[in-house]
Amino acid sequence: MLVFLTPNPNPPHNLMIRYPNYNDRAGSPGLTVDEILHRCIARAKETGDFSPDAEVYVIDNTDLPDDAYFDAWEWVDGKVVINDAKASILYPDGDL
Repeated sequence: MLVFLTPNPNPPHNLMIRYPNYNDRAGSPGLTVDEILHRCIARAKETGDFSPDAEVYVIDNTDLPDDAYFDAWEWVDGKVVINDAKASILYPDGDL
């Protein structure tokens, strides 16, 4: 399933992630998965969830790293990665 992310402007300055409801055909009759995704991105910007000029990254949720380190996620070279330095500070007892 495709999800979309944007840089979090607030601490811990990780990524904010949103999961479109692709199964809500009542609210999105006849739309393709791509159309639903782009409609959700536009809505997130319209409602102020994301700033209107925010960068938005689209990725398959199976390509996301371990969510146990979510606060240390960053977008690097077209993918979501765990910033090990940040994770070691945020999760000092975690195994990276």
